Amino acid sequence: MRKAPGVTEVLVLACMSLLVLTACATDQLSSAAATANAKLTSEALKAASGEIIIGTIKAVDTEANTIRLRDQTVTVAPQEIAKLKVGNKVKVTLAAGTMTAEKIVQLGEEEVKQAAKTKAREVKEQAIQTAIDKAVEMQSQQPAPGN
Repeated sequence: MRKAPGVTEVLVLACMSLLVLTACATDQLSSAAATANAKLTSEALKAASGEIIIGTIKAVDTEANTIRLRDQTVTVAPQEIAKLKVGNKVKVTLAAGTMTAEKIVQLGEEEVKQAAKTKAREVKEQAIQTAIDKAVEMQSQQPAPGN
């Protein structure tokens, strides 16, 4: 006859399983953190993400109703372009999938930095959450010890 495992054996098995799962999650979290840091650096340098562009106006074309921020040309409504000048710092919210401005806000230097930091923080948090979700998914797919 086979003897049922005792409390000590069950606790040892649980601790070992926890260590293995923690090691797996730590590796994935570390990898995700590195990816998030790279993305964060990229976002901070570009000061733009997704459908928001933050930067200094380099050129204004009133005939074509466009402005140029860094190397991107954005189409602007005629009533908005009259308010903009070369050198203005702006935050442009783009229409989904286009380079057409839905909203333009002129910013001061401190506001530009704060907006970039906020967006970078959001990107980092999202990357960390994605890494955690993947770690949990991988752990749930691993066979239980002893099977």
